[in-house]
Amino acid sequence: MRRLLVTAVLFLLASSAVSWAYDKPSVKEGVSDVSLALSGQTYSANGSSLSVVQASGSYGYFYSDKMEVGAIAGMLGMQNPKNNINVTTIAPFVKLHYVDPKSDPNMIPYLGADVLLGNLDFGGISPSMIGFEVLGGMDFFVKKDVALGIEAGASFFTISGVGGTGFAIRVPFKIFF
Repeated sequence: MRRLLVTAVLFLLASSAVSWAYDKPSVKEGVSDVSLALSGQTYSANGSSLSVVQASGSYGYFYSDKMEVGAIAGMLGMQNPKNNINVTTIAPFVKLHYVDPKSDPNMIPYLGADVLLGNLDFGGISPSMIGFEVLGGMDFFVKKDVALGIEAGASFFTISGVGGTGFAIRVPFKIFF
């Protein structure tokens, strides 16, 4: 997970150096975005922990110039000698973007929260998951309608009555339209 994070940060820093040559990003009311992301995640519950890499996709709509609403959907499949593990999640979110005319318009930070809904399949056992996540991130625009981001989230959830916590680092590639 550390290697993924270091690679993502170096890639974002290198690509953001190019971004200053482009027009102001198109983050405003009425704009939508789609993204694909890889994330490194660690979950802890009931004395055990699990670290995974998950692929996800999202859709967001800017309800106002600073507020985005949407949903993230993710899938994960793992195999080990004892059983197969499949995890499917969907998380409706709200993000508040900080757009300051005095700062660099190609780097836009945000804070948000989402409701985490999921289903786990452990070879015939299928508990459900519900929780919430608080998150923060930064979009680095490499073109007016294209951004690379870095996002961190802390989650609190329950799986069939057992409480747990999680931490995720996501690296999304976003297209705005």
